[in-house]
Amino acid sequence: MSVVTITSQLGSGGHEIARKLANLMDYDLITKGLIRNVFRTSLLPEDQLAAIDAARPSAIEQYLLEEIRALPETHRPDLPDDMAAALLVGTSAPVSEADPDASFEEEILDEVRYQRMTDFLIGRIADRNRAVVLGRGGRPILQSRENVFHVLVVCPFKIRVERIMAKELCEEEVARERVRLSDQREERIFRDWFQTGFTDPTNYDLTVNTAHLTPRDAVSVISQALVSSLKRRR
Repeated sequence: MSVVTITSQLGSGGHEIARKLANLMDYDLITKGLIRNVFRTSLLPEDQLAAIDAARPSAIEQYLLEEIRALPETHRPDLPDDMAAALLVGTSAPVSEADPDASFEEEILDEVRYQRMTDFLIGRIADRNRAVVLGRGGRPILQSRENVFHVLVVCPFKIRVERIMAKELCEEEVARERVRLSDQREERIFRDWFQTGFTDPTNYDLTVNTAHLTPRDAVSVISQALVSSLKRRR
């Protein structure tokens, strides 16, 4: 029983690796989108929650919703009324033109509220075990947990630019700027929020360079290292 966190550079293939690893291990995949949807649903009035329950959310979504509902009202993660209203109607603040890859928490939430919400939900996920947590929050939030295996997925800048060009059919300069801004943003947030470096390999149990690895190869490396780690920790 364990949790795997995957922190990745833009264009390194981290999302596909996380998805394939979760499928292989039969683990829940926890993404930024899932956290956002759970949080949005938790803001709904009680009389609207029945409709959400009838829509049959996934087991992990249902678990997290129940954990939020079990909190005293004064301890529940909250948002200012105007931001909560935006979430409930499925809208968000516009993405900065200077940073088209701006993440959800920077579009909608101030850092304190986002961190509070993320800390709570990811902590509950770790309590449940059997999850792959994709995104920057997993590693620092769960760094003191013994049942967690932390993975960093990296790739050289030039190759990541080429991958973004191929995926999004954009010009090289556009792809270069996206990757550059993403790297700068992740480094800044890690320094400001967690007082550590984004790509410092000493913060992780395993660093995987996907320059010459397919997602399937990377998953094989991670799964073998995870099994070995679990055996040593017993």
